[in-house]
Amino acid sequence: MPEFLGHLVKDRIALAADILKWRSDFVKDVGATSETWERRYAEKFGMVLAAARLLVRYGIAPWTEERAVTAVTNLYRAPRSLTVSVPEATTALLEKLRKLVAAKKRFPRVSKGQSADQRSEVEGMRRDHGRWREEENHGGEANPFQEAGPTFSRISSGAGRT
Repeated sequence: MPEFLGHLVKDRIALAADILKWRSDFVKDVGATSETWERRYAEKFGMVLAAARLLVRYGIAPWTEERAVTAVTNLYRAPRSLTVSVPEATTALLEKLRKLVAAKKRFPRVSKGQSADQRSEVEGMRRDHGRWREEENHGGEANPFQEAGPTFSRISSGAGRT
């Protein structure tokens, strides 16, 4: 370590631009440019990669520069695979909705003049004497929203608005 620090202190002014470029290149290479949190997290690993490259440059490290890039990239991606970013979560949700719409059970196609309650294939619900009820596989209990109480009826009808 003292040998590395000696080189680093001696070359610090000349190395500043290289270190920042290596860090920036790492952030771009791992695709962490879209969100601030992700970029900052990747920058920390970019600094580790910069140090590993300097160790190779000074002949101190027992690895190659390519091996350093592979190792640091793997170290970055391992914990990132356990978390989900906002764009990843959004993409996953949209894909799930696309599959549900494609299945045509959760979101039945309703033609002009037809209401959804006229269709018996709406998954999980059925029409029973003018009211929706949950299917038997949900315990056969009545839907808690099927009969509106007096307060709900008054609010939903607009009565009492000022």
